[in-house]
Amino acid sequence: FFSIFCIFRLSPITSSKPHPLDSLTASELLLVRAVVNQSYPSSNHKLTFQYVGLDEPEKQLVKSWLSKPTTKPPPRQALVVIRLNEQTHEIIVDLSKRSVISDKIYNGFGYPLLTIEEQEAAADLALKHEPFLASLSKRGLNISEVICSTQTIGWYGEEKTKRELKVVCYYLDGTVNMYLRPNRRDNHGCGPRRNEDISIH
Repeated sequence: FFSIFCIFRLSPITSSKPHPLDSLTASELLLVRAVVNQSYPSSNHKLTFQYVGLDEPEKQLVKSWLSKPTTKPPPRQALVVIRLNEQTHEIIVDLSKRSVISDKIYNGFGYPLLTIEEQEAAADLALKHEPFLASLSKRGLNISEVICSTQTIGWYGEEKTKRELKVVCYYLDGTVNMYLRPNRRDNHGCGPRRNEDISIH
């Protein structure tokens, strides 16, 4: 739920008279999470939040409200993108009704943002990969000195592929900086062989 935490930090402080296009507040984000979790119990599903934001009301509704701000504003709704059982869902949550009013499975091109939790899981998976561990042992390297980072594999057109990350591992060899080493000749890089990228479901 790290993405929502980031939105907490980025959301502006609302005035005493909120505007229909104001970002979701912290309390609204918590409500969205509660509604989605209630609709898809975690005991039955593998669910991750990829994006949560305001589902902007139609322009005409906003213009109508602006012409007479004393009237009831357009309904507050949230657009939520989740990964549920290896599928991408685009969900609309009505905050006043406290319910999911739309749920569409996305089958188009591209994938939702990778969460911090997914990237950490991919990095941890590399450290449990038997061929990788064998390559470390063969070279006499200590696994406690290995640190892995994740990279996206890029966009190669509209061909549907798996949701994948490239995991690149480095050997620290006593240093605390995996990006810059004091001796240019000390280049202890190690990682999975090519075409062994890790799929994120």
